[in-house]
Amino acid sequence: MSFSHDFGRARADLSYNYTGSFGHVGYSYATIGALAYRDPAGVAAANAGFPDNKYRTNTLDLGLSFRINRNVGVRLYGRYETGAFSDWHYAGLDDTLNYDHRLYTDKGGQLHYSVSLVGVMLNLKL
Repeated sequence: MSFSHDFGRARADLSYNYTGSFGHVGYSYATIGALAYRDPAGVAAANAGFPDNKYRTNTLDLGLSFRINRNVGVRLYGRYETGAFSDWHYAGLDDTLNYDHRLYTDKGGQLHYSVSLVGVMLNLKL
């Protein structure tokens, strides 16, 4: 959803975006011989599949564009975004990032985040 208004020399715009997605990861195998761990707990876990992945983001953009002269323009820009995701690839990484002699440097899955961005863009016409 977006809105804009022209003030003559300046133009303001505001937009909002919501993104939500849901992913199901499934698999099948012909025989139990395909499983590396064939104990009863491993077989039960294999039949259950993986948990679903869920992603959600909310983004708000605000911009102000204006002309300095015929060949030069400036745009002021701001963005605020929040998001949340649940991904089974990161399950358990909130407990520790050290595993034996290995160190996981990506910080694991961040369940909730928010981020801001501001900027200035210069438009030159040659």
